[in-house]
Amino acid sequence: MQTLQYIPKDRQKLFAQEVLDVYAPIAYRLGMWNMKNELEDLSFKFLFPSEYRKISKKVNEIRKTGIKKIRIVKHMLQRELKKNHIKAEIYGRIKHLYSIYRKLDTKDRTIEQIYDITALRIVTDSIENCYSILGIIHNIWKPIPNTLKDYIAIPKPNMYQSLHTDVVIDSKPVEFQIRTRNMHEIAENGIAAHWRYKEVSIEKFDTKLSWLKQFIEWKRDFKDIKFDFLEDNIMAFTPKGDVIDLPIGSCPIDFAYAIHSSIGDKATGANINNKFVPLKTEIKNGDIVEIITSKHQHPSREWLKFVKTSKAKAKIKKNIRSLQKIPVKSIVYEEKKHEIEESIISCDYKYLSAKIALCCKPLPNDKIIGIVKGKKVMVHKNNCNFIKPLKGTERKKVNVRWKDIPSKIELNAEGINRTGLLTEVLNTIKAGKIDVESAKAKPLKNGIQCKFIIKLNNLNQLINIIDKVKRIKSIKNIYINELKST
Repeated sequence: MQTLQYIPKDRQKLFAQEVLDVYAPIAYRLGMWNMKNELEDLSFKFLFPSEYRKISKKVNEIRKTGIKKIRIVKHMLQRELKKNHIKAEIYGRIKHLYSIYRKLDTKDRTIEQIYDITALRIVTDSIENCYSILGIIHNIWKPIPNTLKDYIAIPKPNMYQSLHTDVVIDSKPVEFQIRTRNMHEIAENGIAAHWRYKEVSIEKFDTKLSWLKQFIEWKRDFKDIKFDFLEDNIMAFTPKGDVIDLPIGSCPIDFAYAIHSSIGDKATGANINNKFVPLKTEIKNGDIVEIITSKHQHPSREWLKFVKTSKAKAKIKKNIRSLQKIPVKSIVYEEKKHEIEESIISCDYKYLSAKIALCCKPLPNDKIIGIVKGKKVMVHKNNCNFIKPLKGTERKKVNVRWKDIPSKIELNAEGINRTGLLTEVLNTIKAGKIDVESAKAKPLKNGIQCKFIIKLNNLNQLINIIDKVKRIKSIKNIYINELKST
């Protein structure tokens, strides 16, 4: 990247984009901040030369005044640290260019509104000193609310540790980063620095690399997966205290898939900080998230509208594709199910199935007649024009009779499982002003059965509601069972 200007221009952008999309994020994940920053700034220079020049010019102007300010602040702080017998080194730094560009691009700010262009880094001997220095800084300058970040107590997944706080100095914000020498070396050089310290066991080191193993697994499973590494991340916690690293804007489904694919597939809801929330709720930094699962649940296409991580999207799509390949016949029970009309119409030809004709739609107490059509008997009103014989033809007629309408019926609707199907069918039935005594759902082989016990006034009411339920997406089969009156 440092010699990119010597290759043809058409290849410069290709290289720069690849570095920005892949290698800089990996350097970040490995905790190699110096390399990450340099790779990003070099890529920025070739991908967005105009913006690079503008920000570079502005930062150079800020640097002139910023260096003077840093010297004054550094002198004040060193004096206070000496009074408290705390040894520490203080360094000033200016935020790197691509980081400023991203903040300007995503947060619609001017460069003057970015808090941490100038910052001071304090390196000391112990964790106790880190927290003591934080207290001293807050005693000298007023802290800006909600800017304190304790990455010592809760390290980032790339092993970064430090205390961050923003304070107001001369009406302008200044950021302080406080860390030990060990933390500083890891922050600068990343994962390689861990090998120097005997207190880091192979097991702990292996755990810290779990994100890399997970990424390799995702790439193996999903060839079209995209990097989430470039996203600003948040840290959420399982109820047991395990840290889950997620992009900003992630929801409980992202959290569930980050733990394990089987948990994501079966997620039905979540508790965030002990409060039940919908699956599309955005997780905030520091939230404690508990996933509620059900063995009857399956991923829904609706989830794709609000999940954030590539893994969640890929797993949901894969699951939906596998469901779509299931033949409809496999959703229905093996035993034969009677059509709705067979439960309320008696036909002399038992080997034929009876169907109510759509042309005249006969209702109970109507005089009816059956006309044989293939393997079905179409039930018409006696005066229906359809049953009048055409010239030179004679339609085969059979006797059919209405059965008594039971006071209660068990209505069964079977189909492909999806989130909210039971609720949608239930609301459709209630909209027909039908009393529902109970509503249940149980899994079939790769499907679901919604079962309702309903009270009926007449057959017309039943036929109307069956017609509406049939129109619901995912419903593949409807039948009824008669129940005794209670």
